[in-house]
Amino acid sequence: MTNDTSRKELVFNAIEALLLEEGRKSLTYAKISERCHLHTNTITYYFQSKEDMMVQFFQYIVDRDNANLPPSLPTCPKA
Repeated sequence: MTNDTSRKELVFNAIEALLLEEGRKSLTYAKISERCHLHTNTITYYFQSKEDMMVQFFQYIVDRDNANLPPSLPTCPKA
């Protein structure tokens, strides 16, 4: 796992936790930054916009969940 990948995973884990605990209105750069212990500038370095961050987050969730499916089940297509 590269440093870039691990930082993105920190952000994605923070997003997932905030969504589950507080809902989508809690998804500010400040709250995400606080939760994953990365500076806001680091987060914006990896994502062009909040929309880009969310698209990558949802793709991460789909990929993660597909990896956990039994081999006999079909997987979701990539976007």
